[in-house]
Amino acid sequence: MSWLPAALLAFGAGACLALQAGLNAQLGLRAQSSLLAASVGALSAAFCVALAWLLARSARAAASERQPVRPRALWLVGGALGGVALALIYALVPRVGLDAVVVLALVGQLLTSLLAGHFGWLDLPRARLTPRKLLGALLLMGGATLVTHG
Repeated sequence: MSWLPAALLAFGAGACLALQAGLNAQLGLRAQSSLLAASVGALSAAFCVALAWLLARSARAAASERQPVRPRALWLVGGALGGVALALIYALVPRVGLDAVVVLALVGQLLTSLLAGHFGWLDLPRARLTPRKLLGALLLMGGATLVTHG
């Protein structure tokens, strides 16, 4: 896939996440539980993704040809981190606003991804931390300051 379609899809994913945060924050307020909202959001997401997996399954290798996934923690930890993130986001949106939560979460994602890429965490490809990337992170942090103190 070329860069432009990938960038547009990533932009669309970000828009979906912002709308999801706003909708589920409202669910959390009305149900009086951000944990319930996170649970409902995670369950509905799991259902949709599982359905897509089932529909696309014929294009992949048969189950007998698949290798077991190791370490076993991979089955749980990513989902657990996502659940914690969602619950925190849904709890914070009504208190500090959707814009502030989204931009601060984005800064957290960017800084963590820069470190993970630089040090090769999670067996992902290494991506050297360059002065240009640091400048981009600083500019994003400056933008986050403007958004949150606007």
